Amino acid sequence: MSQKKVQIKKTLGQQTEDQLMKYILDNQIAIGEKIPNEFELAGIFDVGRSTIREAVKGLVSRGILEVRRGDGTYVISTVYMENDVLGFGQIKDRYQLALDLFDVRLMIEPEIVTWACRKPMDSPPSLRSFPRILRFLP
Repeated sequence: MSQKKVQIKKTLGQQTEDQLMKYILDNQIAIGEKIPNEFELAGIFDVGRSTIREAVKGLVSRGILEVRRGDGTYVISTVYMENDVLGFGQIKDRYQLALDLFDVRLMIEPEIVTWACRKPMDSPPSLRSFPRILRFLP
């Protein structure tokens, strides 16, 4: 069976957002530093200012940039949310994060097993033996 890759076409604003993120990383713009203004960015990426505004808005929503009216746009993070969709990169206390994720697993996984045991005929043959196995559990 062959699988086709679904190609999602990005808008010019999304493409520019990706380019702007690459620009921030390639030029090693540190957290707290100001990026060039709209006019300069439009020249760098050869797009209009409205496209730059759309790209900046996208990076603001991903927690990368912060716009300060009358002052400029600043880098507040370099963890791109496309690679960190749940935002775990923003969490400082990694130990507490691990404990919290473990708690979530303890809440969800028993329910998943229970559900799988109730639907043995819809499951692969290896899962059909779960009801018999569960009789031996306390």
